Amino acid sequence: MDFSSIPYKFQYVWAEGASGSYITDPIPATASGGAASQTLGFPPITATATGAGGIPPNIADLNGFMNYAAAWLQWYQAGGAIQYDATLSSWIGGYANNAIVQSTVTPGLLWQSTADNNTTNPDSSSAANWTPFNRIRCSANLNLYIAPTGSDTANNGLSSGSPFATLQHAINVLQKYYDGNGFSAQINCANGSYLMTGSSAVLSVSTPLLGFNGIVIYGNPIAPSEVIFANTGSGDCFVIINAVITFNGITFYGANRGLAALGGAIVNLYNFQVGNCGDYQIEAATGAQIYVNGTYTILASSGGNGFAHAHAGGTITLNSATCECSAGISYNIGFVVSDECGVIEAAYVTFGGSSSSVVGTRYQANINGVINTEGGGANYFPGSVAGESSSGGVYV
Repeated sequence: MDFSSIPYKFQYVWAEGASGSYITDPIPATASGGAASQTLGFPPITATATGAGGIPPNIADLNGFMNYAAAWLQWYQAGGAIQYDATLSSWIGGYANNAIVQSTVTPGLLWQSTADNNTTNPDSSSAANWTPFNRIRCSANLNLYIAPTGSDTANNGLSSGSPFATLQHAINVLQKYYDGNGFSAQINCANGSYLMTGSSAVLSVSTPLLGFNGIVIYGNPIAPSEVIFANTGSGDCFVIINAVITFNGITFYGANRGLAALGGAIVNLYNFQVGNCGDYQIEAATGAQIYVNGTYTILASSGGNGFAHAHAGGTITLNSATCECSAGISYNIGFVVSDECGVIEAAYVTFGGSSSSVVGTRYQANINGVINTEGGGANYFPGSVAGESSSGGVYV
């Protein structure tokens, strides 16, 4: 058989113009007498001679069956996909191994069953034995939406009326189901608080997102205090590894670190506020880069190690930014700290607010770490204690 053997397609569904007594629609599951049914088809009595008490087949039943079969054939001929159906699943005892169904939540996503008699819903949080059959290839920039009142199981995240509940789930969806195809993705965050109380980060990204030209986490740039991400348990707020992420218009803080960028991560920060953290508020390590842009605010903070930490080849760039300091800020190690070949670029930074009341060491440059202010001077950074350089650390 070759491609040219494809049969003609239905222009019309069989008996679509029939009505009344000329079509049985739908065909019933069971029936009596000479009526056709799903379980018996045409019953034996319709094959018995009328002289022997038989009942002739009803043309309405034939038209009804042919109408049903032709409707499905036309659907397939037109390229129609079949969505997961919980009712059908219960009728047939679950989907077979290798069965393919379309997601009822995410348009364009197909699921493949990996087990026989699979009765779980592939779109639910309790899904089992399903795997994505394809990736959705973007043809334009993609927008996803999250809200504190959203749902990671019932919503598709594609509109503000159907938002996900968590930032982590939105990123997981991008990683698992999408190919960015050179476009970017923006996750739009509704006003409210997104809190984590355990040891897991509010957002952890460990690999690049396939095909995307960057990911933007977009909150409320005019009022970043309206969109809050925080770990109030024992973990970090954000951990970004080997991915390119931009945060714009948010407030964040963590029981440990606020933002940790690692590996090949590139993180841009715009219009943000950072609150109290147990460790450093922003940290770049192992080759990662953090760029702080525009105006940002450090909220009242005490007990943490410092604002910015560049470590083990990490780079933090604060050039030309404006830092507004709230009252009540104190750090255990230093406002900025660079060590083990980390680099902090901090030329032409403007410090405002209550920066003169910040308590702690101004800077620490240790173990070949570099802090470059382009001649800002020893009192350039906020703090109550003079900065220090040691073990090959350089402050200029």
